[in-house]
Amino acid sequence: MINFLIPVLVVITYFLVRKLWFEWRKTRIVASIEKISLGVIEPNIVLPEVSVRYKYYYGEGVYYGTGFLLLQDFLFPYDYRAGFTEEGMPYITVGEKSFLSEEHIETFLMNQHELVSIFIDPVEPFQSELETIFTESIGVEELK
Repeated sequence: MINFLIPVLVVITYFLVRKLWFEWRKTRIVASIEKISLGVIEPNIVLPEVSVRYKYYYGEGVYYGTGFLLLQDFLFPYDYRAGFTEEGMPYITVGEKSFLSEEHIETFLMNQHELVSIFIDPVEPFQSELETIFTESIGVEELK
């Protein structure tokens, strides 16, 4: 029994240390949104989350990642309704505005927010984790 327990404890300790090490060394950066896709379950259910494809720069490279965010994060503080028309096209209604087709919905959501905040591992920058929408403004300041 003890011969079985020692290797199991070593493996569990390894994965725990690896997870903690990643949590300590991860860095928060800003990424630009490339594409937003509605979450859909066929035949007629629109999920309350969207798939976000983003691009970020780190070091000397350009990296891409994907993650999921709630649709409410993009539309806060407004209420929305999402569903399908009789023809099977997705729609979203925000306040008094309605958007038909995935392209119009994607354009509307990208106009709401263009940046997301992500965590990356500086040792392996191709591994990223989507945190939330970046709501702060970014500007350029002239150096004197």
